[in-house]
Amino acid sequence: MPSHEEASSIIDRWFHAIEDQSPINLCFMTRPISRSMLDRIETLERIYNRTIIYRFLIRKIHPVIVFFSLTTSL
Repeated sequence: MPSHEEASSIIDRWFHAIEDQSPINLCFMTRPISRSMLDRIETLERIYNRTIIYRFLIRKIHPVIVFFSLTTSL
């Protein structure tokens, strides 16, 4: 069963993949951006996790899709 933190961990792995595949060192640019963005995403995930609908949807639909659709609908 997917957890509610899965969206932020997927995005975190995506940022690390960008850093690893880059021909130059981009950590000094991507690390502050990714850290601030992930902190906001984790805060939203904690808020969303309190609602019954989000917990139901997270079991049925991929976490990133649920997270982004809820966030854009706000």
